[in-house]
Amino acid sequence: MTKVAYLFGAGIAHAETTLAGYDIGVLTTEITEGIQNQLVAAGEAMNVLVGDDLLTKGVDVEQLISLYESTGTAKDNKAALFLRNSFMKEVSGRLGKVDQGKKRFQPMLMTSMFEMHQRHGTDLQEVISGVLSLNYDDFAERALGAVYDSFNYGFSITAMENVPIGYKLGDGLTLLKLHGSFNWSNDFPPTIVNGQRDDADQCLWIPPGVEKKKEKYPFNVLWGKAKEILDCDVLRVIGCSLSRNDWQLISLLHAAKRVRGFRIEYVDYEDKGKQKADEYPYLGIVRILSLEGFRKHLADETGLQESSKEIEEFASWENRLRFNCLQEWVKFRKVALEAALGERAMELSNSQFIKQI
Repeated sequence: MTKVAYLFGAGIAHAETTLAGYDIGVLTTEITEGIQNQLVAAGEAMNVLVGDDLLTKGVDVEQLISLYESTGTAKDNKAALFLRNSFMKEVSGRLGKVDQGKKRFQPMLMTSMFEMHQRHGTDLQEVISGVLSLNYDDFAERALGAVYDSFNYGFSITAMENVPIGYKLGDGLTLLKLHGSFNWSNDFPPTIVNGQRDDADQCLWIPPGVEKKKEKYPFNVLWGKAKEILDCDVLRVIGCSLSRNDWQLISLLHAAKRVRGFRIEYVDYEDKGKQKADEYPYLGIVRILSLEGFRKHLADETGLQESSKEIEEFASWENRLRFNCLQEWVKFRKVALEAALGERAMELSNSQFIKQI
């Protein structure tokens, strides 16, 4: 059996929400634009404080927060707090739009992927060692909760009695949220709470910044356990930019890969995969069109020549309005599962989520 680990980034939320027809903008550039708009509404005093920096073309908000924090002055601490709060409000506000009243959004691609493992792991000859996530939302929890009896966060946390989280914590699969979560309270012991926080300091999270401060509980525990999750044969990186602002993550992957020698499959647009493969040659990143069978699958789906330049252009970020990379990869996995099942492929008609892909 092949041991598989997953690493999720913001791109997976983008793929899920756009597939469902939501244009809410959860990628870094879109969040930055939202923060800039918040600055305009914040008034003259805050504009004087951060306007020259924040409104600079191509600004990196994570780097800016770290620059302000590094000075230690009251003025810059106030600026950093504004940016942290603005970031949290922007992300949580956008993601909150997908829940319509009592109807909670269900991320279909992640859920289908987990259902393949849960129902047909033996047929795929794969077992999940665990899931790592850099996201603050609870989409991964919703996907796991729809398929597995329970899962765990890698540390002790309970839900408040009045919080209908829709999933059960227990001894099941491990999900490590390395940057925390918007619905974790910054208390001890921590609890899962409902709704958005009014202040970034109320959340148990690692705010954006160049230096991710993971020394305190539970993040020191989570990052330690991440090494155990990476005791795998394959690491599938889905929708994660592997930014240099997450250098501690890059270091973790490099150190673990040197020991375990796992294969890193980069499930994202082909041009993004090439960029990351060139940026981190020592990680040995395998781009999506280099995954065994995927190029042929995409050629069959599109009618394009398998070895053509056109198929690379089709699989690029520029073509994202026509090509949902994660959706196509999940379909590719479904086709592989059907082949593995052979005459038993009709069993997929009894699945809850796989059959909808």
